[in-house]
Amino acid sequence: MKKLVILTIFITSSNCRLGISQWADPINVETNGFACEKYKNVFLIAGQDLYKTSETDNSLNILYTDTTQFTGLSVISDSVIIIVGINGIAKKTLNGGLNWISINPGTSEDLTDCYFFDKNIGFIIGNNSYIKKTINGGMTWEDVTIGFQYYLEDLVFTNDSIGFIGCGGNYMGEPIGWSWDFGHIFKTKDKGSTWAQKLYTKTIVSSINFPSKKIGYAVTVTGDAYKTIDYGENWINIISSDTNSYGFRSVKFLNDTIGFISGMDWQPDLTNALILMTIDGGTTWIVDYYEYLMGDYIMDISFNGNKGLAITSRYIIPYSSITNYVNNNLNDDFIIYPNPTNNILYFSNINITHPYILSIYNYLGKVIIEKEVTKLDGNTLDISNFEKGLYILTIQNENFSFSKKIIKN
Repeated sequence: MKKLVILTIFITSSNCRLGISQWADPINVETNGFACEKYKNVFLIAGQDLYKTSETDNSLNILYTDTTQFTGLSVISDSVIIIVGINGIAKKTLNGGLNWISINPGTSEDLTDCYFFDKNIGFIIGNNSYIKKTINGGMTWEDVTIGFQYYLEDLVFTNDSIGFIGCGGNYMGEPIGWSWDFGHIFKTKDKGSTWAQKLYTKTIVSSINFPSKKIGYAVTVTGDAYKTIDYGENWINIISSDTNSYGFRSVKFLNDTIGFISGMDWQPDLTNALILMTIDGGTTWIVDYYEYLMGDYIMDISFNGNKGLAITSRYIIPYSSITNYVNNNLNDDFIIYPNPTNNILYFSNINITHPYILSIYNYLGKVIIEKEVTKLDGNTLDISNFEKGLYILTIQNENFSFSKKIIKN
């Protein structure tokens, strides 16, 4: 049985699966993975080497190997891929990985991410506010500055001109050195020529994701999450680190409302791998995956068509039910009314031919109702004995998932 947990409840169990998604068992592959991106019908993982998943199963093939650790990649097309790593390494392929060209920008700084618009124009970021831009495929690089010495973590663009950098820390000079009590989001409107600060927060902004040009999300390494609805000009806190023990590494949204945050839950005696999920644009979150993975945490998540993949340093965790989940949660034909309600819920247009489980959870994640149902359309459900508050109703079997918030007045 799967358990649904509202974000404000912090799970302490060391080994459990939660939520209403379909994450498979972790597969031990020892990739030391840092970043994951979709590529054709598979995924690429930047880690100790550059890996490619199989189209038919969850096996991995090495697409490129080197003596360094890869930390970021940018997939332009079936043919063009750029990878970056520690000690200033940067490589490019123009034929899908058959041959690789060095495009090192001439630094020994650890590089953390890259973003290329095409095979010629792109950016590379790294330690100490290291930003370089190329317009000729890495043959030459030009310096870009944001004004201070920060540890740069993530780089995204929403169009040819507008981009964002997530970063943190601040070099205070000697003898103090680095202070990590700062986090920032910088925005450019002129193709990276100038950058302006748009968010100041407690610690490093580790990941930024824009499902559309207007709406974006960002997370920090100490458990804060932010949302913008005005093209990244202003950011509001939607998850506060003051109320959780989480550390976030990645945020990925399938559209403006359905998204995932991955990372860890720091407990006193262990670290658990963590994935949160929202279906309402970050207003409410559920713990979708929570498991002890030998102290590993989830570094990144990526989605490709109807498949998904989460990565840690040791494991890959496949997810293959996105299409059904997303479509069913957005299907306006399914009607549950009235909502809010005082006593009775009515169901219509829910025509499912196979048996399924109907469950209702309270805000503590406790199962209030759970039963097998073969027909629900035209039926009713009496919740008059429920306490007032927010509940989550789920209808699911192995081929179908539907969830909805309901409010008891």
